Amino acid sequence: MDGKFEFLITLRSFNPASNFTKLAEPSGVADAIRHTPQAGDLTMKYKLLLAAIVLSHLSCTDGGTAPQDRRFNILVKFGVDARNELNTFNDTFTKDLILDGTATIKLVLSQADFDSIESRMLSIDIFSYPDTFVAQHSDTVGFLIPYQTYVLKVKVESRWKDLFWEDSIISSDPRGTKLREAIEFIRRLVASKPEYKQLPPARGGYL
Repeated sequence: MDGKFEFLITLRSFNPASNFTKLAEPSGVADAIRHTPQAGDLTMKYKLLLAAIVLSHLSCTDGGTAPQDRRFNILVKFGVDARNELNTFNDTFTKDLILDGTATIKLVLSQADFDSIESRMLSIDIFSYPDTFVAQHSDTVGFLIPYQTYVLKVKVESRWKDLFWEDSIISSDPRGTKLREAIEFIRRLVASKPEYKQLPPARGGYL
């Protein structure tokens, strides 16, 4: 029972014949007031509950860390002309819609997502790749049309890595295979997100 309710009860119980010297208190009101939690206590409980909800939400997204403060971030472009882009430096994803251009959305990965991508990058020893990667191939080569172009910018604490690769040659180079698989892992992870599924489908295709 809050202060407003108590006031209304008292007002309705007012007796003009009392010469303003006595206010009638309805039976049971005083007892109810004595057993009502203090407003300050309720306010503090609500604030603590709200803080817990916010912290829980942050832990399920990026661990409560702003992009510029994360120990790990990645920008990865893939697809024809590298038109798809995951950018955790600003928490966005851009999808290639082909005939309809591109669409960009806000996409904040969970801490588990960051950990899995970082683990994948380190497992292929991404820092050992040249800045411009060319897959090894035999003397007789085949060409892919259309082909994927990959652009990566990886940050792990104070270490940075930039990589560019036009994957236009049919090759079984183990390092090329590992890099393709790592980027495909990221693509599938992004495609599983509800935000991605709300994007319009690509229209058209590449020849």
